[in-house]
Amino acid sequence: AVWLFDLQEDEAGKLENPRKVAEPGSSWKKESHIHPFLSPSGHSGFFNSDESGVLQAYMVRGW
Repeated sequence: AVWLFDLQEDEAGKLENPRKVAEPGSSWKKESHIHPFLSPSGHSGFFNSDESGVLQAYMVRGW
């Protein structure tokens, strides 16, 4: 699963408000590890998956 959290900017740096934004059905082989990352604006997330049988890139928005 790909999760998104709010990171508090205090000394504790706690993760709060967890949201699952994707449930990739990847085989988790080395070449298909999902490697999630956010766009510079933080409005889109990207990850890899071979759920369809072919390695593809995916984008999620609207969390």
